[in-house]
Amino acid sequence: MQFRQVQATLHSWLGIVVLWSGFLIFFTGSIAYSRTEINLWSKPEIFLYLKKPPPSFESAQVAYDYLNMHALEAKRWRVNLANSRMPFNTLEWQDKTNKYHKIQDPNTGLILKEARESLGGDFFFKLHYSLYPLPDVVGRTLVVIIGVLFLIALISGILTHKKIFKDFFVFRSFKGQRTLLDLHHITGVVTLPFYLIMTFTGIMIFFYLLMPWGINQQYGENGIKNFYNEIQYINPPKLVEDSGIQLKEFSTF
Repeated sequence: MQFRQVQATLHSWLGIVVLWSGFLIFFTGSIAYSRTEINLWSKPEIFLYLKKPPPSFESAQVAYDYLNMHALEAKRWRVNLANSRMPFNTLEWQDKTNKYHKIQDPNTGLILKEARESLGGDFFFKLHYSLYPLPDVVGRTLVVIIGVLFLIALISGILTHKKIFKDFFVFRSFKGQRTLLDLHHITGVVTLPFYLIMTFTGIMIFFYLLMPWGINQQYGENGIKNFYNEIQYINPPKLVEDSGIQLKEFSTF
């Protein structure tokens, strides 16, 4: 079997294997761009409190005041400030026993009443990167495997064609299978940069599943958790003993 024949066979079979799962991942990822709006739409009760959010520094102060009063013993806080897409602060913290998630009106500081239970746009987001409702680690691993196979299918498709760019300008209409192949060439070349970049960067997001050894060597047994704690949160410097100000790890996204 010649090299290009091997690549053609690889391209065809990998395309068949990963096509529909890849389509699901790309499709749900596209919907997930609007997950904030879908989240709001799925919980209409909170629209009763809908107002124009204040400037971000005021929202941050309101969030800080609440957390400093109600979550002082938490190890860290996580805050998403109100903005034009999501006009409410979202507050998260964890103590020794429980995790907490609250939605706060940035104008008044009031915590909104619990709305109906709904994943909303988060359903599509979780389905996109972890094939929800599969277990998180299993789903992410499968997504990485699909991504690697999809990337191999793309590269083998490039290696298969001697005249990939020349054939881009050729379209033979009403020629049955030849017409479909020409359409495949045209759409494949047009979308190739997009699929290469999206697939490669998607794999790199979960690099720790492919190559965990470096992180584990540097950060120990719970390397992944320690690594992400370090890059996502800021540990404030230790205070002078007589200082009356108490700082908190405060991460804003």
